[in-house]
Amino acid sequence: KWCGLNSSYSFNPDYNEKWVLEYEYGANGTFTIYDASGNNIFSNTFGNGIAEWTGIDHRGGNVPVGVYFAFINYSDGRKERVE
Repeated sequence: KWCGLNSSYSFNPDYNEKWVLEYEYGANGTFTIYDASGNNIFSNTFGNGIAEWTGIDHRGGNVPVGVYFAFINYSDGRKERVE
């Protein structure tokens, strides 16, 4: 599961920060990252291991320092929102 962060934390890819998604073996699905304005920044699939987001947007550029949240959609229908 994603680790929820407190509201005072700002993600900063300039310091090589990343979000790591760990899940039980066999789980798979998709995750989508949004900025604080609700813009879709990045999406990817996950399955059988560890997935991560390193602060890269859809165009391959670094996102600015800020607050981001993710929607995780598991293939079994579970959904999760994290900040």
